[in-house]
Amino acid sequence: MNYKTTKIKNNYAIGIDVTSILKFQNKNEKFAKRILTKNEYLNYLKIDDYLKSKFLAVRWALKEATYKAVSRFHNIFFTNIEFIKINNSYKCITFNKVEVSVSYNENLVYAIAIFIE
Repeated sequence: MNYKTTKIKNNYAIGIDVTSILKFQNKNEKFAKRILTKNEYLNYLKIDDYLKSKFLAVRWALKEATYKAVSRFHNIFFTNIEFIKINNSYKCITFNKVEVSVSYNENLVYAIAIFIE
């Protein structure tokens, strides 16, 4: 699915992404290395195989939403955007001015990122 960035005022932007967990089934480690940071990849290797597609889908949606919000202000790549999970919430450690939210049900992952320059 393709969603555009919505600009709010001059120094705010919102990015949204929706993706399917099924889309990430049977992805190999080469693919994971292309979209994850080194720390995210190390965490990916530690989780059970049946959770890996969800892990990748959540990271993809978060990074895509963040990219859409931040790319107007900064030149970035997926492997430069890193997330950690703290108390069932995700935090972007690359940009401290990004707030994200992610939700998932059954096969879909929904992510939104708000960037304040």
